[in-house]
Amino acid sequence: MALASFASLGDLYLYKLSKLVCNEHVAQWAPFYQFVNLFLFFCFTRTLSNTLETVLTVKELLYWLSLIASSKQVPVASRKLALIIAALACAALACAIRPTSAITWLYVGLLDLIGMQSKLQYLFLDVVQVGVLVLAATCFLNR
Repeated sequence: MALASFASLGDLYLYKLSKLVCNEHVAQWAPFYQFVNLFLFFCFTRTLSNTLETVLTVKELLYWLSLIASSKQVPVASRKLALIIAALACAALACAIRPTSAITWLYVGLLDLIGMQSKLQYLFLDVVQVGVLVLAATCFLNR
């Protein structure tokens, strides 16, 4: 039941991500192609780590690309801190569940870091705090 809920959340975030990256027409077809994918049909609700990593990755990409799209309209300094923290928390949680997910987030994070004006503030006030918090939570849950 829980895996099916995660899978349906993944479908919803895939739709929203497709709509943000492409357009409404592509977004309407994206869930259909995911539903007819036999590999996802069989495996997506079978393993917890794969399902959670996929859902968190799609959700994180949606947050990250929403931040980039909104920063083109308003200055970078006025980005919403809550959305940044949520995006970093999803990335950290995905890396805690499956460490190979760090490859994706290292690339995305470096691209974002290059474009930032206050790099040290972003690293020490946002990234390190969220990373330590998620690491402490996973250590507590795994003990």
